[in-house]
Amino acid sequence: MRACRDCWRDIKKAQCEVWRRSNMRALEFAQRHLQERYYIIRYEDLCRKPAETISRLLAFLGASEIDIGPLVESI
Repeated sequence: MRACRDCWRDIKKAQCEVWRRSNMRALEFAQRHLQERYYIIRYEDLCRKPAETISRLLAFLGASEIDIGPLVESI
């Protein structure tokens, strides 16, 4: 991971750096320890194609067919 030496001078940069590092650590952990038992949802996909994204997540989870309308509406 690259260091952000001057992030503390800009709070928004610091927050983005913390977010980036924590997400990278979570991904590394999942790849190392969870292998096929994790699923990544991109925020952009959830916003642009909520029905498709929710359907793929439910399929990954092996969930029963449900009415995803209320879920899509809440996004």
